[in-house]
Amino acid sequence: MEAIFRILQLQLKLQFFHGKRNENHEFGTEFFVHHRIVSSVKRAEFVRDTMSYVVLRGLWCDIIVLNVHAPNQEKSDDSKNSFCDDLSRLLIIFLSAI
Repeated sequence: MEAIFRILQLQLKLQFFHGKRNENHEFGTEFFVHHRIVSSVKRAEFVRDTMSYVVLRGLWCDIIVLNVHAPNQEKSDDSKNSFCDDLSRLLIIFLSAI
């Protein structure tokens, strides 16, 4: 998998931003940003292993790209509630910045 990321970085000129992953390189969230706009990246935040966002500086306003992996139905209610709580907090932060 790492070789694929290196090819993407070198051949396609993409910058790779990634958060936490386990030892098998599972879970986690990633962003690929083209080299022409990498200078527009103001911040890349990895809130938890299944939730992250990147803030891009736009011409008239900032652009927020949110990347989430929601727990499936087999997960515990506590896991789903925790995910929803984190997502709600994050959306409140985004909305307060408008």
